[in-house]
Amino acid sequence: MSLHRVFTLSVLLAGTLLASPATAQTSDAQYTQLLQEAGSKAEDGREALAMLTALLSRKDASDTAVDALRELVLAATPEDAVLLRYTLSNDGELVRDTDRAGKLRDALAKQDPGNANNDLAALSLTPADGGGGDVDARLQAMAAASHYASDFSAIVQAAHRALSRVTWPEDVTAQAQKDSGTSPAMVVAVSIAAAIGAPDFSRLVTACDHQKFASRVDTCRSIARRMLADASTMVDQMVAAALLNAAASDAASTAEATAVQRRVQWQSEQANRLIAAPPGSDASPARVRYSRSVLERGELSALHELFADSKVALEPPTDWQPAAAQNADR
Repeated sequence: MSLHRVFTLSVLLAGTLLASPATAQTSDAQYTQLLQEAGSKAEDGREALAMLTALLSRKDASDTAVDALRELVLAATPEDAVLLRYTLSNDGELVRDTDRAGKLRDALAKQDPGNANNDLAALSLTPADGGGGDVDARLQAMAAASHYASDFSAIVQAAHRALSRVTWPEDVTAQAQKDSGTSPAMVVAVSIAAAIGAPDFSRLVTACDHQKFASRVDTCRSIARRMLADASTMVDQMVAAALLNAAASDAASTAEATAVQRRVQWQSEQANRLIAAPPGSDASPARVRYSRSVLERGELSALHELFADSKVALEPPTDWQPAAAQNADR
């Protein structure tokens, strides 16, 4: 499964689960004002990061509001693992200096010890072609980690807290309830978390290409299995499947990668089927249940709960084919 395919699937899934409130009659200026008001009420660095990301996408955002949020994020970063990982993943040249990058990794080891996501974030500072000893060190640390926890749910929760402190227009609230069975704060929170972005998974998959880096296959399979075991989002699962595929070097590992990819594709298609509603219709009961549980339980746990309620297996039937394969046969 290519990284392009991974993120195409994840974007389609997110679009189905939580529609944008932009179909309501709130103007761009009103929407920006709501985001700025939520930003002014941010109480911690994660909330500030979420609202900063939202405002940076708005051309009419106040420079004063943006600067205030930047200061709050910077002040909170040294004591917050989510913000530390964000800095490693996104600040590029600002932390490429070996000394500063090392200090950030040391801080992460204290704030969130044993999380493979720490070294995944640091992988963004290594060569894009996947070569070199620094990449080896990051991969080995990921393989030796005790757990993998992504930051998507943490950002959703932070954004939701901030956005819930403002009063949304009635038409926006009604549209969000109709489309997704949830509040506009939740709809926008998921959009913000998606915009903040995940770590550079493409570097991870490139570094695990068995044709280029045969000596890493066992390490990369260990990473993929850890991600699968601890996945909290569909993207986590999709990336793990892509990673297993990249590291597949023999019949056994190819069979494992194929089985995982098949399971992930099955789950994404079933999630779309259960949650989607025809255009213009109200959110389905399944979608409402999902929307209410995802904030507390996380995306994947909420989906598995939905599957259980709907008596849908996590594994595909033996004769099942992905929709893309079915369409190709027609």
